[in-house]
Amino acid sequence: MSRYNDYEKANRFTSACGFIIYEDHRLGDSFIGNSFVAEPVHNLVSRAVVFPTGTTFGSKRADEEKNAEFLASTDNWFRPTSIRSGPDGALYVTDMYRLVIEHPEWVPMDWQRKLNLREGHDKGRIYRISGKGLPRRTVPNLKQLNSSDLVKALDSDNRWQRDAIQQLLFWSHDNSITEALGDLAIRGTHPAARIQALWTLHTLSSLSEELLLASLNDSDTRVIRQAVRLSADTIDQHPRILAKVLSLAHHDDAALVQQVAYTLGESHSENAAHALAEILLRHSKDPYLRSAVLSSSLPHADVLARDHTRAFLNSGDRTLIEGFLQTLVGIRSPSGIAAVVPELIRRNDLRTMNLAAIFLKTLRDQQTSLPDLYSAADSKTQTSLEKFQRLFDYAGELVSDPAASLSAKRTALALLSYPQTDGTVDGAMLLSLLNPVT
Repeated sequence: MSRYNDYEKANRFTSACGFIIYEDHRLGDSFIGNSFVAEPVHNLVSRAVVFPTGTTFGSKRADEEKNAEFLASTDNWFRPTSIRSGPDGALYVTDMYRLVIEHPEWVPMDWQRKLNLREGHDKGRIYRISGKGLPRRTVPNLKQLNSSDLVKALDSDNRWQRDAIQQLLFWSHDNSITEALGDLAIRGTHPAARIQALWTLHTLSSLSEELLLASLNDSDTRVIRQAVRLSADTIDQHPRILAKVLSLAHHDDAALVQQVAYTLGESHSENAAHALAEILLRHSKDPYLRSAVLSSSLPHADVLARDHTRAFLNSGDRTLIEGFLQTLVGIRSPSGIAAVVPELIRRNDLRTMNLAAIFLKTLRDQQTSLPDLYSAADSKTQTSLEKFQRLFDYAGELVSDPAASLSAKRTALALLSYPQTDGTVDGAMLLSLLNPVT
């Protein structure tokens, strides 16, 4: 049969859809947590083994599928478009079974004249895939279970069953199950069930401080992470919860620390600011953790600037320094900026020029300048502007000094490319540097 696919797009996704993370055992234990993606244009379903890498995830082909796909067909009409895990634990693949899967807009007109673009509209199949020799899961009739029995059935390793029960419990608004859900949240067999019990209690407005504390001490970091997330709304109202969340800033699990950073953005405690600074210094190379800290800096900007600027600048980590300065400028924290500048402009030397250039780049990127920035600052404005101007003057002397090294002149020139304290660049001086040396 003729094919009209783009041949140069073989061996890569062009129509990925139906993505799912499989959370059951009926394919076999090696499939738990694997991802499945439908690719209808290439007539296949692709599988990947997913694994955590710090705050994010990586994936790779399964060893037994190095040169094959999980499911593929030589039938051009095989068009898998949706993949789901069923209540029996099997994997269900929906096959649209069409001659043409592309939208007509993307089919060349000469091919449209040859093809019936609707061919197969009255067809379609669903494949059920399960592990060979593995027994089928018994599927409970959820409609026949009362609220108490639903809570018991929530403690399952089947994602479909847990999600369906959680939905039913939420619809019921039955607060008589609060105690049973609390017990499940602490003693449930499956971490995922403990998490969904916590969130069900939250949606029923029945999540207590004691239960949150217990979950913050769970044996599974995934449960702890969700408990940290759930504590965000009331963290300053419960000192014991705040203390526990603060202690988790030292944890080795990067994904958990990321959630701690997000949650501490909802606190107004100075201790939260100090914990965020520690996380930023320890994990500055992780872009997700760095972003989590900086996104939580709004209520803590002044304390971070006052108590931690020197540590940030001394780290020598340009990405950390840039992110911190961008946050201060972006949220227009006058006292924070006033605290930062004395640390930025401590002396007239190359390191100071480098730091000042990062700061001025931040201002330029946010379409502001030194005088614009300081129009909203405190009484230290004039002193700060004078320090900046002295540094500009020093840079101007350095680029004209025949004894200065080439690297030093480059550093000075980089600073002089930014607007000075009057809001302008010294263009005449820069132009004079274009004259050939005789």
